[in-house]
Amino acid sequence: MSKKFLRESAKIGHEKLAIMIVCDPLSHLVAGSMISTIRLANHLRARGHKVIFAEAKNKSKEDKIIWKGFKVYKFFSFFLPGSDGQYPLAFATKKRIRRILYEEKIDIVHAIDPTPLSIAFIKVANELGIKNLIHAHLQPENIAFGIPKILNSERFKKLVYKYMIWIYRKTAMVISPSKFGKELLNQHDRNLKIHVISNGVSLERFKVLSNGRSKNGNLLFVGRLAGEKSVDTIIKAMPLVIKKHPEVKLDIVGCGPLSKKLHTLAMELEIGRSINFHGRVTSAKLLALYQMADIFVLPSVAELEGIVVLEAMACGKPIIISDSKDSAATHFVDVNGLTFKLGNHHDLASKISFLLQNEIIRQKMGQRSSKNVRQYDIRASVDKLEKLYNSLRCKT
Repeated sequence: MSKKFLRESAKIGHEKLAIMIVCDPLSHLVAGSMISTIRLANHLRARGHKVIFAEAKNKSKEDKIIWKGFKVYKFFSFFLPGSDGQYPLAFATKKRIRRILYEEKIDIVHAIDPTPLSIAFIKVANELGIKNLIHAHLQPENIAFGIPKILNSERFKKLVYKYMIWIYRKTAMVISPSKFGKELLNQHDRNLKIHVISNGVSLERFKVLSNGRSKNGNLLFVGRLAGEKSVDTIIKAMPLVIKKHPEVKLDIVGCGPLSKKLHTLAMELEIGRSINFHGRVTSAKLLALYQMADIFVLPSVAELEGIVVLEAMACGKPIIISDSKDSAATHFVDVNGLTFKLGNHHDLASKISFLLQNEIIRQKMGQRSSKNVRQYDIRASVDKLEKLYNSLRCKT
C-alpha cells in the first residue's frame, strides 16, 4: 500500500458511519462472498462504524435479531431451487425499508448480491438521497451449474450479465474483488464505475506455522461443493495419484448441493479411505487443515478472486489452480504453484505427483506464496472500503 494512499486516507478522516449491508443468504450460505462480507463487517465495526444487516428469514419468525453481535433485520423469503436450502431470496416493502433506513439513520447502503432485496433497498436509498453501492460477487457460472443443461448456454450467460448490469447501473458504484472481475463487467458496459477491492485475508490469523505439513502428503480443497467448483476433477485424479503415492490423503472442506454425488463418486472409485469429507468446520479446524496440507488444489471453473487461495498462500502452501478462462484465481499462480487443464483429471494428477515427489520445489513455492500474499492484507481492503464510503458521502 503506497504512502500517498495512506496520506489521502488520513485527509478524508474516519467519520463514523451507519452502514446497512444487504445480504440475502448471510447466515444461510457458507461461501466466499459471505465469508468476505462478515470479515469486512467485523473490521468496520472494530473501527467504530455501526454495521447493520438485512437478510432473508430462516425458520425463525423474528423480524429482527442480534447475530454475531450485529443487528440483523429479516425479511420474508424462499429458497432458490437447486441451492440445497442454502440460498434464499428475500422480499421487502418500500414502507418497511424506508422506516428502517430512517430509524437507524443509515449513511450508506451496501448491497452484496443483485437480488430483489438489494434492488428494493437501492431504490429506496436513491429516493431518500442515501448513497449506495453494490459488490459484484456473482458470475453467470454460479447459476448455470444449477439449471438444466438445455438452458445453460452463452445466451443464458449474456442474459445474466444484462440483468446484473441493469442493477449495477442503479447504484453510485460497483466493487469488484479483482481486476479480472472488473474487466468482465466492462466488456458489457465500459461506462460502469467499478472499483477493485480484494476480499483480503487476515495475515495475523492465516500464517505459516512450523508444526504444519503431513508425513504422507496431504492435498486440500476448500469451497462449496457445487458444479462450478469442479470438485469431481480432483476426486477423479486421486486414483492416479494414489498409484504413485499410496499414502496420499485428500481433505475436502465444504458443503453444497453436490455433496452426496461426490461422496458416491469417491466410493465408486474405491478411494473412500483416501478422502476425508469434513463438511463445515470450525475456524480452528480450518486453520489446522491448512497447516497440515502439502498442496492446495482449486479446480474451479469460475472464481472472481478466490479467498481460499489467499488463505492457503498465507499459510505458505504451493497451489495448483485450473487454467479456466473464467477464473481470477489463475492470476495467483506466480512461481508459487502450477496450473492444469480445466476438467482434465489426468493433467491434474500429473501436476500433483510432480509436486509430491519434489519437496524442495514445494518449499520454495510455499515461500513464494507467503511473499506474494502480503499485498492482500484485509486491513488494506478495509482502508480502501472506508475511503470509498467517505468519497460517496462527500459527493452531492
